[in-house]
Amino acid sequence: MRTVAALILREMSTRYGRTPGGYIWALVEPLGAIVVLSFGFSLLLRSPSLGHSFLLFYASGYLVLTLYRGVASTVARALLFSKPLLVYPSV
Repeated sequence: MRTVAALILREMSTRYGRTPGGYIWALVEPLGAIVVLSFGFSLLLRSPSLGHSFLLFYASGYLVLTLYRGVASTVARALLFSKPLLVYPSV
């Protein structure tokens, strides 16, 4: 379990820790996409047929899809890259 935790910390620091504001960018990027696309769709569709709030509908679908896609690809790359480290016996 400690090995997996160490690999998670390494992946997070290499992905977000090298640039100033890297961890903040991980939150700002999806929020910006939701706001921009919701604003664009609200100009085209005045009253959405999906319910009362198009922003809530779009955000719930977009965040889940983005998180799933990001986690799946990152885990696949991390496991492929770190496969030799996972076969060492526990000490």
